[in-house]
Amino acid sequence: MRFLSMSISLLTLVFTSCESDLITSNAQEDLKMAQEIETERFISPINTLYKDCKFLYEGKTYEYTATIVNDSVVNINNDAAKAVLSELENASNTVTYLHLDGTIELFQNQEVFYSKLPQIIKDDEEILNNEIVPYQADVPWETVPPIDKSNNKIANLYLCDDNNFCDTYHQFNLKSGEKVLEVRELKSVGLNDKVTSFAAYTIGGTTFFELYEDSDFKDSCISFTVYQREATAWSGDIIFKWRPPANQYGQLLVADLKDIFVRGHKVDTWNDRISSVRITRK
Repeated sequence: MRFLSMSISLLTLVFTSCESDLITSNAQEDLKMAQEIETERFISPINTLYKDCKFLYEGKTYEYTATIVNDSVVNINNDAAKAVLSELENASNTVTYLHLDGTIELFQNQEVFYSKLPQIIKDDEEILNNEIVPYQADVPWETVPPIDKSNNKIANLYLCDDNNFCDTYHQFNLKSGEKVLEVRELKSVGLNDKVTSFAAYTIGGTTFFELYEDSDFKDSCISFTVYQREATAWSGDIIFKWRPPANQYGQLLVADLKDIFVRGHKVDTWNDRISSVRITRK
């Protein structure tokens, strides 16, 4: 801003000077320098980071390091992973599925995904029935949206327009006796293409969530299943797992959708992309 102020001051000198119609040579040099610095500031990379990524596709695991500049992926250092992601670039209704253990699995289309979903849920429920995970009492429940079981609610979805569940949000609920809740567009609640974090809860059963990139449940989708007695939170590259405070609850939290790529997209993350949602009781 100091250089921008310098530019404005010098331009003001040009238009307000009563002694000369021309700016001095020294002032011209100062103005040129300020303009060059401002231009360089706008075109130079502001933030570069390297992120280790992993996804599952057609039964095979792919691992790579992504080079990210200004929230855009500019390089992937694994040719096999790059080939899969390039193939998925041409697909219009891919599915990014968040597994129980934090694994991301990519599906080429919804038809393939739906054919696999019953077995995924069956396998997850067998794992839950057999695993023993100690309850961690230090989970910061006050920092996330509350579980809401009032008025016969059996599932909650909070969509928030800032990371860490902050700022404007809207709560969607599935109630007892309802099988599906469909929200065809988020414009009515002021969150179309504005969602940055979300909290999903299930109460007394298993609930399946689908968050679509376009209105009317079109284009790519991020999906996940929430089971009672199981809690998972995504925070950067770390996946936290613990037991909910009561056995009938389950939850999945994503604190920042910038951490999840669109079908491993070379440019975009799921931040500010969600336009419609569907919640289904299983």
